[in-house]
Amino acid sequence: MSDEATMKTVDTVIDDIGFGWFQVAVLILCGFVQASDMLEIQYVSLVSQRLQCVWWISDYWKSFITSATFIGLFVGAYLWGPMGDKHCRRSVTAVCMGFIAVYGFLTALAPNVIWVVILRFLVGTGIGGVQPLTSAMFSEFMTSDTRGMTWFVFQGLWCLGGLVEIGFAWLLLDLQHGWRYLAVVTALPMLFLSLPWLLWLPVSPRQSLLQGRLAETRQALNKMADMNSQPRYLGDFTVTDLLQGKQKNGRISELIRPDTYLRLSLQLAFISFVGGFNYYGMILLNVQVPLLLHERCVLTDSATNVTRASPWQPGLDRSCHSCSPFNYIEMLIPTMADLVTALVNAFIIERFLGRRLIMAIAFCLASILIPLLSCCMDSSARIVLFFVIRFFIASGYDVVWLYVLEAYPTSLRSTAVGFHSSFSRIASILVPYVAQIFITRVSLLGGLLIFSGLLALATLNAALLPIETKAMPLAQTRSPQQIAADSSNEKQMMMAKSDEAVPGHQGYGSVNTPTKMD
Repeated sequence: MSDEATMKTVDTVIDDIGFGWFQVAVLILCGFVQASDMLEIQYVSLVSQRLQCVWWISDYWKSFITSATFIGLFVGAYLWGPMGDKHCRRSVTAVCMGFIAVYGFLTALAPNVIWVVILRFLVGTGIGGVQPLTSAMFSEFMTSDTRGMTWFVFQGLWCLGGLVEIGFAWLLLDLQHGWRYLAVVTALPMLFLSLPWLLWLPVSPRQSLLQGRLAETRQALNKMADMNSQPRYLGDFTVTDLLQGKQKNGRISELIRPDTYLRLSLQLAFISFVGGFNYYGMILLNVQVPLLLHERCVLTDSATNVTRASPWQPGLDRSCHSCSPFNYIEMLIPTMADLVTALVNAFIIERFLGRRLIMAIAFCLASILIPLLSCCMDSSARIVLFFVIRFFIASGYDVVWLYVLEAYPTSLRSTAVGFHSSFSRIASILVPYVAQIFITRVSLLGGLLIFSGLLALATLNAALLPIETKAMPLAQTRSPQQIAADSSNEKQMMMAKSDEAVPGHQGYGSVNTPTKMD
């Protein structure tokens, strides 16, 4: 047998091993790590009001506690993402997990609000690294045909973290020093998960192969094959997987090169910004819109002049009283919408629609529905409307990150996720000025039209993305445009060879001639 017959791409090897217990274990581990991230993000939204009561701090400091976490996310995305692409994602992720656990525990010992802000910023930098690095590693262990479905289950575990944190707050936050106890409980899962991350999880076979660490690549693939009860791959890898040096790993400048990724990066940066703006905006609007409509539609009802009380009527208690059970239930509703979104995407929508189409349809429908929030309606109808809008926004937003992971090669994958997530963080910092200030001081409908208009532009951008990535092999060092062109050329060559009846042709899906690199 010729050498070509024993050569495969790393993507083909992983697909040949198939989906099995190894991928299930990776899904659970990476999903729980992401859920632990969500615990820390949800923590600041739950304790900021309580800290205002404990230390009598101003609204400025209360807001800055949350802002510090998102600023840390922004910094961490640019710091840890490129570092993970240059070195080893598993090791860099472990460092970020250490940041989250250590500074999360120290938050419980903070003597004043200044220390809380500093420590939450440091926790945010760790989260900003864990999110893109864990997502990249997760995607690189999955097979091509299950990557979409498992990604949405992965996102469902992220949502589960939010539900768990709200439950912890329900139990602990009303106790004396409850916010300190909650800080400790919130940091514990990341500490425990760091052990299997370092002791069990192998390095990414795609990244180690790209960096020339063949022994680690084979070790990871052998572990995958053994757990899935499949034969080990003993052959060689194709030339394109082994090309090194000409494409720089982990450089943001590579994302904006006009000859490769400029158009793709600009479009995805805008879509990421709009997705983050609307995703976090819905969380704020879920509180602000009912208050404004209560003043407009109930208190000014001259016909009856009676205010009907409802246990689901949201209220903003600005005093230092404990949250009632209904307050926590209201927090659970949008998070449950995210969980339902992830499961529906995983087992229904993913099977029928491509990435671009899901983003375009979801953002378009959300754009149409958002202005309806300015209408007077029953509180139960408004809750349903918020749930549906959140469903569509979360559907599109989840697919954005899956598309980013699939569109960029292994050499830039973590950098790309970090780069685009930074635009989402910028959006999360800016959105309160529209969702809290503009709609209350200027116009409710005008503010909602800002959200709707941005989603309409994101719909157009999603429809015009240059390539569909569903079921496409993950690139190592080439852009998806080059992968698509090579796949098309390979199919044409195979058809021509079949017509000529060339004996000995092997269809491994590998590229046997090196691609010219820029």
